[in-house]
Amino acid sequence: MSTHYLIDATTPVLLNSEINDVRHVGVFEQTTLGGNFVIRLADDVSIGPVDPVDLTDLLTKKYIGLLASHPLYTNIAVESFVSAPGVDLVNSSAIAVGDRCTTTLLGVPAVFQSSMATLAASPTQALIIIETFYNEAEDPIGDRGSRAYTELDPSVGTCDVSFDNGSTFLTTTSGALLNIPVPNQGSQFIFRFTGTFANLSMGSWAVIY
Repeated sequence: MSTHYLIDATTPVLLNSEINDVRHVGVFEQTTLGGNFVIRLADDVSIGPVDPVDLTDLLTKKYIGLLASHPLYTNIAVESFVSAPGVDLVNSSAIAVGDRCTTTLLGVPAVFQSSMATLAASPTQALIIIETFYNEAEDPIGDRGSRAYTELDPSVGTCDVSFDNGSTFLTTTSGALLNIPVPNQGSQFIFRFTGTFANLSMGSWAVIY
């Protein structure tokens, strides 16, 4: 189970976007989008007793909750894909980049590689948490078209990360403990995801350390 927050996709100021609905869904269950996009909350992440009031509040509580669900760690860095992400266009391929969770890996394979992000410390261990999804569009003859969001397991692609600004990449999987060899430790983080599923969209990445 997870929770899908349906966020208004037309609010002029993106981070003030309203929460239009909340759905509790099972594995592979679709959520019809209408004029919304989805922010996903995993079932093991708590955002506390007070409901979020808008997109900014939801994102803040989501990632505070994600870090709190891993109490051995003290830092988190994230890319929510809500606004157009920092992307290394030279080392990425077959992608479309946009805001409101519209960054998509179009081909097979396709590669999303982030710009370098400076971490608050140089970790010796880390967890990488990835969210991926598929937006299915339906346009039946004689009826109104619709879009639906379906969660995808991050195993539909390969995740590689670097802590030394791309000098060395380490392969990992979502939620797995990654021990970082001493020569590869650093605070200059790059996330790279190679998709094996056409039209795969990125929901978020987070590095917990």
